[in-house]
Amino acid sequence: MLGSTAATLVFALTTLALARPASAISVTNTRPPGTDDFQTILNWAGWGGTVAGVVGLIVVGIKFMLAHKRGDDGGEQMAAFGKVCAGLVVLAAAGPIVTSLS
Repeated sequence: MLGSTAATLVFALTTLALARPASAISVTNTRPPGTDDFQTILNWAGWGGTVAGVVGLIVVGIKFMLAHKRGDDGGEQMAAFGKVCAGLVVLAAAGPIVTSLS
């Protein structure tokens, strides 16, 4: 048991000694070559998500109207409206969140 702890300590100290300083790591936000097709896929996915969100809001609105006509309180439709809106917020915030992390 003690040998395992000593081996872990030696490994950690060796890793620390061989690690490069943080100032030596240079990260830029330029795209790697050959990622144009991937960017196109991301753009299409973003547009597809936006269209799906708008269609979702239209469908929820129609379901709200039919529920009101039946005399229903619309609680189920309100939950669906919240889910669609939450999905649109995630879709809209995904780009800025990733950009801020990189």
